[in-house]
Order: sequence, then C-alpha cells, then structure tokens
Amino acid sequence: MAFRTLVWGVFLVLLGGLVLRLHTRWANETMALRRELSAYEEVRQKILDSYVGEVDRRELLFGALQGMSGRLDAHSEFWTPKRREEERSSTTGHFGGLGIEIARDPRKGLIVLRPLPNSPAAKAGLLPEDGILEIDGQATGEISVDRARELIRGQPGSIVKLKVLRAGQDEPLALEIERAEIKIDSVQEATILAPPETASARIPADAPKIGYVLVAKFQDETSRDLDRALAKLSAEGMQGLILDLRGNHGGLLDEAVSVCDLLLKGKGRSILTVRGRDPETHATREEKYQSSGLSPHPEWPMALLVDGGSASASEIVAGCLKDSKRAVLVGEKTYGKGSVQTILPIPLQDWGEAALKLTTGKFYSPSDSIIDGKGVTPDHLVPFTQAQQIGLQRERYRRQVLRDAEKGGGIPAGFFNPPQGEGGKAVEPFYDLQLERAVEAVIELIRRRGG
Repeated sequence: MAFRTLVWGVFLVLLGGLVLRLHTRWANETMALRRELSAYEEVRQKILDSYVGEVDRRELLFGALQGMSGRLDAHSEFWTPKRREEERSSTTGHFGGLGIEIARDPRKGLIVLRPLPNSPAAKAGLLPEDGILEIDGQATGEISVDRARELIRGQPGSIVKLKVLRAGQDEPLALEIERAEIKIDSVQEATILAPPETASARIPADAPKIGYVLVAKFQDETSRDLDRALAKLSAEGMQGLILDLRGNHGGLLDEAVSVCDLLLKGKGRSILTVRGRDPETHATREEKYQSSGLSPHPEWPMALLVDGGSASASEIVAGCLKDSKRAVLVGEKTYGKGSVQTILPIPLQDWGEAALKLTTGKFYSPSDSIIDGKGVTPDHLVPFTQAQQIGLQRERYRRQVLRDAEKGGGIPAGFFNPPQGEGGKAVEPFYDLQLERAVEAVIELIRRRGG
C-alpha cells in the first residue's frame, strides 16, 4: 500500500511538473505574441494616422505577411489570394500567359528562349533570342526571371505590353499581346533517337534503339504521361533510355516519387527521405518513400540528363537514380534546391483564400546525402556555355514546331531564318554534346549486358 502511494506520488509530481512547464511555455508564448502584435499594431496605426498618401489596408497587411515569411529562407513566402490561384493553376499545367520561356543572358539581358507553338507569343511573332526590354512599362534590367514570369502571367483575355529588341534591328518593337490559357505538357518529347543524326546529336549509324524522353515539369499526371511514353517506346523496340530533366525546375514531390517508382524494379527500394519538424512536439520527424514493386517496365540501360536548371523534384529523381545505380547521370551539377514547401491555407474572409508556402523539410537521397545547397553531381560532367544553353532551347523549339506541323499546326513567321548572334553574325551550329555523351553511356551499358 505504501509503495503504491509512493508511485502515485511520484507520478503526480512528474505530471505536475509537466503541466507547469507546458503552462509556463504557453504563458511565455502568449506574452511574446502580445508584444509582437502590439508592435505591429503601433506601426500600422502610425502609418494610417500620419502617412502622406492614401493607404490600402489590405496591401499593408499583405506586405507585412510577405516580409515576415520572406525573412525565413529563399523559398518560404506568403501568397495573396491572386497568387494562390495562379500557383494552383500552374501545378495542373494550365495558367494565363503568353506561352514563352524566358531566361537572362549575361550580355543581352532578359531574352525569349522559345515561344510555344500556336501560343499568343508565337502568333505575335516573338522569336528565340528576342530581348525583352519592358513588361507593362517596367524595365527588365534589374528584375529576376521569376518576377518577369509573374508580370507576363495574368488572366486570360487581359493585355500585356512588351517592348522587344530583335537582333539586327536598332529600334525596339512595341507589342500588345492578349493573354490566353496556356497548357504546358509535362512530357514534351518521347521518341527513338534515329541515327546517324537527330536532335543535333551525332549518333553512330549502328546504334541500338535508344529512347529519348523530355520531361519539362513535375505536375499533375506527369508519372501517368511518362508511363504511357515508356509503353509507346517499348512497343517500338527501345533497348535503352535517356530521360532529359535539363531545365526542369521541379514541381510536385509526389509526382517525382511516382516517376522513380516507375523506373525501379522490386519493392522496398529507397527513393527519398524527408526530414522536418513535428508541428506539435517540435521533435524531428522523417518520412521515407520506397518503391512499390508495381512498375510494369523493365530496367532498361539508362542515362539521366541534368544541369544547373534541374531543381527540386528533378533532384529527387536524380539523387534516387544515381544512388540506386539505376542510371548514369550526364551533364552538369543540379541546382541544389532540396527542401519541401508545404502550402498552408490562410482564409481571409472577404478577401479570399491566401496561403503560406513554408519550408517544412529537407530531402535526403537513398545514400542519406542532403540535396539542399549541394545539388547532385553527374557521373559524366559535360559543361555548357551560355551560348550552348541557348542553342539547346532553340533546338527544342525547332523540334516542337516541326512535331506540331506534322499534326497540322502552322509554322511561325521567320522560323526558317538562320539564327543571328551579335551584330547579325551567323550563329555556330549547335551540337548537343551532353546528349551525345548520354548516348555513349547507354550504348556502353547495353554492350555490358550483351545487348
């Protein structure tokens, strides 16, 4: 009896200590919150009372929330209701815009990499390497590519004004282009590389049948589309595979995991580990992703093409396939964005639903290597110059136009004009040396298997 009383006494003391610690923590956090809200309210009220101009209270709130989240890291941010809707559309592959891919050239500034065939940009006559000087009156000299994309996108039917400088011309063009709904296909190419030359890559005449698949983004149904592409190529006698993730900035984590699952045979093989913090206990937690063993495809000899534009979800695939020795990586070191962002809804009553995009975890490859800030290093390093990067985009644009033309699509004006560099000089022919090296790697893998 005395022992039971002692046990209960110890238990009650421990429980009391826990409750006291929780209460103290709650009280401290409540006091800190009150101080922070008091400081915010004081600044807000001084602005409303004394600022010389008109004040939009909603914009004031949005600015404060953006400032708070933006102090965390490069990827956490507050989304206004408008931005929330735009981002929701982008994960489905649909959004309002002009249908152009853009980049920043160190000499020319913001340029068009390629307009999508039959897009508003193509119909307006935009061409690869056109320089974009202004977007709706805002000079592009100091803004980021991401900011330029935001300015170009908008509601279908709305107008965006561009000031464009074309190579060989002295005066810029003033264009007014109506935005339309843009549909971006995730799997943009799926073909057998035909020797002796294709896609600006010099391929041996006696090369085996090597499939080439270009995945531009990880969005809804990417894995489904890749599954269909692999089945098509398999039916055409594919003996080896090259998956191209160059310039793929990422997208949905679950789709990246599903793509890995398609390419791995056997159940329980490691794909990815995500480590973060439990929102209630604040303790470290981890989530492991493994193969299901349900892939219908064989493990073809495979190479994966990556570069500095391969980020996030692309790096999940790169890290998984490299560590699993499933594919040979060719190209350049990936970007190094290996963190998970969770989208947390923020209801704002009459203003709609905003969201907080918050970094909640980091990726670790099957070898337990962290990707964030480090990237994934290819097995075969084949660096590209800026001119070669532009050449790659120009070549992708050329192939896409020709594919669409085979389906009855039109050829954009100026399509067959030879590309020009600075001063109207002819551009050197582009050869995709990274793709050529990937072909060599796959041929070697096929030969090792006796194929």
